[in-house]
Amino acid sequence: MRRVAKGSASQPTEEQEQTAVVQYLELLKDQGKVLLFSAVPNNTYTRSWNQKRKQYAEGVRKGVPDLIIVTPSKVLFLEMKRERGGYPRPEQREWLEALNGKEVVSTWAGGFDEAKEKIDQVIGTERISDLLVGGEE
Repeated sequence: MRRVAKGSASQPTEEQEQTAVVQYLELLKDQGKVLLFSAVPNNTYTRSWNQKRKQYAEGVRKGVPDLIIVTPSKVLFLEMKRERGGYPRPEQREWLEALNGKEVVSTWAGGFDEAKEKIDQVIGTERISDLLVGGEE
């Protein structure tokens, strides 16, 4: 986990900070404290308006946290910023506020109809146990 020393003239970039966090997560994964993690590739820069329209149509939105981290008991969405001078933008704060305190549901869908059915089921369900196979917890 190589980082620029505190108080040095050059400050690590957000990318360097996140790379150090990923190295730390790898260690935690080896210890069983983290099950899975991934970066969210929502910072794909392109000058192509066609590509931007395609990404938007596919669901790419501003502000999604940088990392998704799954522990044995929790899911953490983590937005990375530089140690000094970095603050979440309004879209990022909106995502963080919306995610806090929510239960997590994970599933997959084969095509639009099944995805719509599962989304509607989650939206209309008060208890997570109602979504499990056979209603078991």
